[in-house]
This record gives sequence, structure tokens and C-alpha cells, in this order.
Amino acid sequence: MMPMDSIRLSMRVNVIVVYLIASIFLGLGSVQAESCWWNDSRITAQGVGVMPESKKNSSSIQKKLKTKAIAEANEKLKKGILGIRIANDVVIDEDMASSAVALSAVIDEQTDANGGVIITVGVPVYGKSSLAEIVFKPTTKTPFPSPNNEDGYAQGHYTSLVIDCTEWEDVHKEFLNPVMMPTLKDDHGKIIYDYRYLDYDIAIQRGVVKYAADALHADVGSNPLIIKAVSLGDELENPVISSTDADKILVENGATNFLDNAAVVIVSRRVEVNIQDTRGGLWGNNSSNAGNNGWVGAG
Repeated sequence: MMPMDSIRLSMRVNVIVVYLIASIFLGLGSVQAESCWWNDSRITAQGVGVMPESKKNSSSIQKKLKTKAIAEANEKLKKGILGIRIANDVVIDEDMASSAVALSAVIDEQTDANGGVIITVGVPVYGKSSLAEIVFKPTTKTPFPSPNNEDGYAQGHYTSLVIDCTEWEDVHKEFLNPVMMPTLKDDHGKIIYDYRYLDYDIAIQRGVVKYAADALHADVGSNPLIIKAVSLGDELENPVISSTDADKILVENGATNFLDNAAVVIVSRRVEVNIQDTRGGLWGNNSSNAGNNGWVGAG
């Protein structure tokens, strides 16, 4: 007969082994991924108020269930917003996430067969009462830099700028990390476009950039200027382009002001990957319409 201490030790080891196996196959204890906010114009989360079996379809407690469901949904929303990348190493912190949740609203309410409630809450990424209002701080607009070669002249009457990162991603097997305030640089480190070059109201309403799986799934206007990224910098957050392309962008922007209008789209495999990997999660309503809350191209 085994001593009691040996039995307890054996049971403890068995529990640990079972937990480790479950962790591997079921993902127990894994860190929840941040919401893929770049796939849509709104971040959403759901909460559920379950009707007790003994009080099935009781109207007297539905109000309490709704309150509980909203609280649960807002807690999930906060977790989804917390840690969203703003720029470089800066992420949305606890205070910012709480402020964003305070702007959330109930966007859908359903009742199940037993009288329980399912509540969906959401907060816009851009626009009035949005996440952008929490993240973006008022700043004085900085003039765009001059092109290195000022002899060029505008030719395309472009409506927008599309930075295509997919070729670089395919070659290097790495993906862009979307941020709310990306910076576009040339291969000499010159900043071509970022938040400081925009009017505050435009940044709030439209965002600094839109992210898309391809130009067909974004609001690019009738004549986009499509430029290929030559690399990704700053922890894969910021596209880098050639200095020749940078000059072309700055010259063309002088004619049609697409940069001033935040008419900028970054195309990345990351958008496609996360649309596939996050269905049913906290990611918004319609990933294929990355430009629904976007701009109308200049010209």
C-alpha cells in the first residue's frame, strides 16, 4: 500500500501533466491576441446574460441580465483594445483603453430561446467618439518635405497613395505590424509622411492610413499612385520606399494633395492572414471593406 504522501505527489504530477497537455491542444493559459482593428472601422465585443433555468423567460430579471451582458462585453472590448500598437514601442495602455470603452455603445441586442440576452458593444476606430480621439493628440501641422530632386513635375493627377508591402513580405516571409500612426520613410531615413503632416481633424476622421489586403478592397479613388515598399522598418511597423519613389510621391502630392487628405493605403499580407485567423473573435463586422470609413480621393 502506497504512503499517503506518495499518493498526493502522484496525483499532483498527474494534474500537472493533464494541464500541460490541455494547454498544448486547447490553448489554455495562452495570451489573448489583440484585436485586428485594422480590418474594419469598428472594434466590437459580445457579452451574454444567461437566463437561469428556474426562471426561464422571466421578464423581471432580463434587465439585470442585460446589465451583466453589457459589463461583460465592455470588459472584453477593453482587453481587445489594450495593447493595440500606436507607433513604434508605444501601445494603448490601461487608461487609454478605459477611456475608449467609455465611448462604446450597444450596437446589437438579441434574445435567445430561454430569455437570455446577447449584447454586442462597439467603439469606432476613427470619427466622432472614437478610439482615435483618445490616441491622437492635437498638434500643429508640419509642411511636407521638399523632394530631393526638385526638377520633377506632376504627371499623374493621382487620387491616393498605395504602398504595397506584399512583394517584400513574400520574399522575406515576414509581415507588417499595423500601427495607428505609421511613418513612411525613404531608404535614406527621410520621413515622407506621418501624423505630424496632417490636420488633426482629418487624422481623427480618416486615420493616418488604411490597411488592406489589396487595392481592390480599399477606397483608393479612380487613379491611385501605387508604390512598392523596399523594406519594413521599426519592428516591421513602417514601410520604407526608394528615394526616387519618395520624390515622385512628394511632387505628385503637390498637385493633388492626396497626402494632405490622408488618402493613403498600406497593402499587406497581414490583413489577409488576420481575416482568416480571427473570425468569430473581436475584430469588427466586415473585413472586406477596409475603406468604408475612409476618404474620398482628391481630384
